[in-house]
Amino acid sequence: MLPTLYCITDSDGINACILDRVSGAVCGGVGMVQVREKGANDRAVVGLAKRLMLMLEGTDAILLINDRIDLAIAAGADGVHLSSDS
Repeated sequence: MLPTLYCITDSDGINACILDRVSGAVCGGVGMVQVREKGANDRAVVGLAKRLMLMLEGTDAILLINDRIDLAIAAGADGVHLSSDS
């Protein structure tokens, strides 16, 4: 079954606020989180995704990485969001 609420990160810089906001969103019923940090470097995206995966343990929420299969694999994410031109 597809989640009814979907959260997409898109910040000006990866910081602790993202974790708090995603945690609140998941507590509020979000079932899918997409990491879409276009301005961040690969290491920062993988680091964030790994922290989010730990945070999502024990929930039904899944984690997707935007456009980057290699980063999704490195982070152990549940999947990748691909656009029609990816």
